[in-house]
Amino acid sequence: MGLTAFAIGLVLAQGSDEVELVRTFTKGERLTYEVTSSILSEQQFYPYTHFLPSEYGLSYRFTTNVLDVREDGFATVRYERPEIKELLGETADSPPKTNTERVNWRMEFTLSPINEITGMKDLSPPKPPARDKTALLARTIAPQDQEQDGPPPFIAGLIRELYGLAMFTGSLDSALDFSPKLPFEPVKPGATWKRTVSYQPQRLAGTTRQAVQRLDFTYTYVGLVQEAGRQVQRVTGAVTLDTNAAEFVNQLLDMKPAESGLSAINLKLDTTITFDLDPKTMRTLRAEAVSTGGFKVEVTQIEGRPVVEEKFKVKTSMRPVAAPR
Repeated sequence: MGLTAFAIGLVLAQGSDEVELVRTFTKGERLTYEVTSSILSEQQFYPYTHFLPSEYGLSYRFTTNVLDVREDGFATVRYERPEIKELLGETADSPPKTNTERVNWRMEFTLSPINEITGMKDLSPPKPPARDKTALLARTIAPQDQEQDGPPPFIAGLIRELYGLAMFTGSLDSALDFSPKLPFEPVKPGATWKRTVSYQPQRLAGTTRQAVQRLDFTYTYVGLVQEAGRQVQRVTGAVTLDTNAAEFVNQLLDMKPAESGLSAINLKLDTTITFDLDPKTMRTLRAEAVSTGGFKVEVTQIEGRPVVEEKFKVKTSMRPVAAPR
């Protein structure tokens, strides 16, 4: 073997453990997945000292149909989600129950080989705006002796966003339906990459001020592993949020806590997720996520304890229920 051939062989050997995580599509491919998400939470409301447990869940099935595949690997996909099931846990006033809402989501878009959605077209029949399911989780955060229908809009919005992130029930960009977002370049085991999933008030590095900044999901390529008797490409992901959004709200109001009455809106979230991908097509075979977190709201009028505190744990999964045709 000549020196040049040896050098080429050495380079190829060094790069042999790199993998291109590229999703490939086949025209006519039809897939159906089921997504389930359940949250167990405990809430404490002032002036009470005990936590009240509650359960809530969502589930839905969606179908994708590949209408066409371009030479560059981008696919035209028809997406359908007929309904969403809402699972309500037992309360003091009622037994567990399930509500089903027909949403009739029908969309057509371009899906890239790294699972990014572009050029979306809504084909759903005209209808009133669907209920924001996570809004049902936004508990009243005022002290019990105050007459108030719900939290102020800016606080309710922050809480809804936290629930949406924990349960993956936000937009299609942040849902599990087209996850994980794959890397642009070939990767080796241990490689990481990031994708933005939300924007949250966070402290600017080296300052005492906050600004709405990107909240990134960090993906890690684990490698080829054995799972349930078959080889899969495994990718994990993680996102962490720990912020006091009251600082940002007071900045917007140009007030100090003593003036606004708002001393803390502590938001916490820690999510880990495992994706198993088909080694040939990189379509998702399984996704399992666990999120823990909560929030705590404190006001200056009540010192030493929050007016409301919640701790929660969420489990979310996505699995195929029909094989491609």
